[in-house]
Amino acid sequence: MGSDFAVVTSEEKLSKKDFMLFIQSVGGKIDFDPFCEGYFNDEKTGQQLIIFFNTTALRDLAVDEPETLEHIATMLGAKPQHCFIIEPLSNPSSNLLAVDFAILCAQKWPCIGWNPTDPPSFFTLEQLLRLQRAGISFDSCDLNMDLL
Repeated sequence: MGSDFAVVTSEEKLSKKDFMLFIQSVGGKIDFDPFCEGYFNDEKTGQQLIIFFNTTALRDLAVDEPETLEHIATMLGAKPQHCFIIEPLSNPSSNLLAVDFAILCAQKWPCIGWNPTDPPSFFTLEQLLRLQRAGISFDSCDLNMDLL
C-alpha cells in the first residue's frame, strides 16, 4: 500500500454527500461503508484509490501542527474547511493516480495537495499539473523539486 495524501479545500458549502456525488461524477464509485466515501479506479492499469472525507484532520492539525494549518490557509488564501484523504491501494504507481484525483478536486474547488511527510509538501493546482505531466507522484516529488 502506498502513502496517504490529502487534498485540503477552503470550499465552505461542501457536504459529505456533495463529495460522494463528485467522486461519482469523475468516474469513481461511491461506497456507503461508514469508513470511506468511495473509490477511484484506473480500469486500464488496475490502480485504485480509496477516498475519505475526513472530518477530524483539520481539527487535529490545529492542535498538533498549527504552523502547518497556517501554511495551508496562506496557500489557499482562506480558512481550510475540509480535508480529503487519498489512500493508494495497489502498487506504488497508484500514487500517480492520487495526483490525478487531487487535480480533479482542485479543478472543482479551491484546493491544495498535501503530502503530510516530515517535512510536509504542499501543491497548488499548477504544481499538481506539473507533477502529472512529468509522471511524478506526491511521494517522489521531493527528489524532483526543480520541476515545481
